[in-house]
Amino acid sequence: MDEPAASVLDKLPDDRRSKFDHNLARVISQALEKYVLERFHSVDEMHDAVYACLIDRGEAVYSVFISYRVATEMPLARLLFDCLNHTVTPGGHRVTVYLDHARLVKGQDWEEGFASGLLHSLCFFPLLSYGATAPLADIPADRKDKVRIGGVD
Repeated sequence: MDEPAASVLDKLPDDRRSKFDHNLARVISQALEKYVLERFHSVDEMHDAVYACLIDRGEAVYSVFISYRVATEMPLARLLFDCLNHTVTPGGHRVTVYLDHARLVKGQDWEEGFASGLLHSLCFFPLLSYGATAPLADIPADRKDKVRIGGVD
């Protein structure tokens, strides 16, 4: 009979069980699955799962948060994620990128996950779509904009 991997929570004393991160317990269980196809498919996938647990607990941050318009900027957002995620800076810091498509967990409230990712990120990379910037092209070149400095026009 096939049984799922034991939960680390079942191995903890009662007084420590409620304090142990239940998401981390799920990560550990997945890593210990009997069948290889049910385990993490790569070290990076497992790293992301453990890192998400640290983010949820407020013990880690994302290096970069990528904000984009799904309808038009998804390919560029994905390319940035693929190029930056898990790279190492010249100072030796591992780069961990938040991209909603890669980080949101099925069943999780997307607004909560999105806000958490943004609040726990060091840098914000907004990808501006043509639709967002096109109205700026309609500003006449001869228009003189007033700049207020210290309340003076």
